[in-house]
Amino acid sequence: MPKNTYLFLSIIGFILPVYFIYQIALEQNGFDFGRFFSDISVNPSSRLIAADLAVAATTFVAFLFYETRRLKIKFWWISIIGTFLVGASFGFPFFMYLREITIESAENKL
Repeated sequence: MPKNTYLFLSIIGFILPVYFIYQIALEQNGFDFGRFFSDISVNPSSRLIAADLAVAATTFVAFLFYETRRLKIKFWWISIIGTFLVGASFGFPFFMYLREITIESAENKL
């Protein structure tokens, strides 16, 4: 997949969650982490989504550490911070963008 597609997906993956975070903050007159986490566990459907995202984010972080060491990817830490502050919808495609840049750079040096 072209690197620009990953960049586009990371931008969308940043904008959408931040929009909803903003909506939550407006509704609550600020962002209340306690209420946020209690709202996540309100029913089995929301717990399923939260558990699925937790496993996906953990798997992504394991992949990130492996690939970062293997390819010597710079700025990898932005993806981890982005994953936990914004969401995996930002962190994962952004890391894939960084990974593609690193691979292209290595191929151009050959």
